[in-house]
Amino acid sequence: QTRATAAETGRQVEVAFHVGDITDEHESITLGDADSHVDAVLLQLVLSVVGNLQRRRALLRTARARLGPAGRVLLSASGASEDINAQYAELYAQDAATTGEYRSYFSRNASGKVLYPTHHFTEPELVDLLAAEGLRVVELHREKEASSRR
Repeated sequence: QTRATAAETGRQVEVAFHVGDITDEHESITLGDADSHVDAVLLQLVLSVVGNLQRRRALLRTARARLGPAGRVLLSASGASEDINAQYAELYAQDAATTGEYRSYFSRNASGKVLYPTHHFTEPELVDLLAAEGLRVVELHREKEASSRR
């Protein structure tokens, strides 16, 4: 199946980028009037680095609320990695008491300063989280990568 681009068809396509805290369900991310919806929400690794479970759920609720009837959430997330690199297993164990979740850890700079929390999902965990927020997985691709930790 071939898809024509907007330029090829002469059709105008409106693309808008909005800045805001998507985990704050009370913050208004302006998309025209209050009943405006979008066709797609792109969450490129955001779900893995947005914070704890409460913030991940808020992110998904906000994304879902802005979708139109045929809207899609396109997302990528970091997968559980203790089988790829033992350093991840150590990080998961080291930070579990502070993060409150296994497979959540703090990404740090070279001097050890905490930059942000990171969560690595198992596939069932991710599917369950999406379902809990009213999102259904239509298509799922799993890629096994080499670890970025050396």
